Amino acid sequence: MTDAQDTRPTPRRRRVEWVIGGLLVVVLAVEIVLIWPDLSESVQNLGDLQWGWVAAAVTASLASMSSFARVQRCLLGVADVHIRQRQSLAVTFASNSMSVTLPGGPVLATTFRYRQTRLWGASPVVATWQLVMAGALPRTGLVTIQQGIHGRGWRNPRDLSTNHLVTAPSSPKQPPDSRTVTGTSSEAGR
Repeated sequence: MTDAQDTRPTPRRRRVEWVIGGLLVVVLAVEIVLIWPDLSESVQNLGDLQWGWVAAAVTASLASMSSFARVQRCLLGVADVHIRQRQSLAVTFASNSMSVTLPGGPVLATTFRYRQTRLWGASPVVATWQLVMAGALPRTGLVTIQQGIHGRGWRNPRDLSTNHLVTAPSSPKQPPDSRTVTGTSSEAGR
């Protein structure tokens, strides 16, 4: 018997494939029936969207994913594991989609990223180091931004939405956080 003859599906396998396909169709049909009211309302609300903001959000998301892939590529390059940006971006998109859509997604996404890094030739130490650093660098940046905000005297996120950031203080000797914000003195909360 040759290898070509071994790869033909058996009648039993074909039946199993048909049964699995039929079950998938039934599950999808039940899901559509269950979510139809919410789905139809969502489709009706598409006319209320501000498409400029949708485009801006998609662009920002793509830029974020691309920069994360560049960080991954750079970290691997430091360890002499050279990959193309396209490979890194593909793994970034795939692991992000796993993380946000599957039950237990963050664990599965991390495992997937680790295995892909190992397939590219990274040692276990390098693959782990890359995962830790790729997660730590963005968090460090966010903490730095947050500390910068608190260093400017902003005490809570609502302060960022007020217009006191663009108004001049009432006197040059007063610190910025002693001005009136949203009708109450910011000193009252201390």
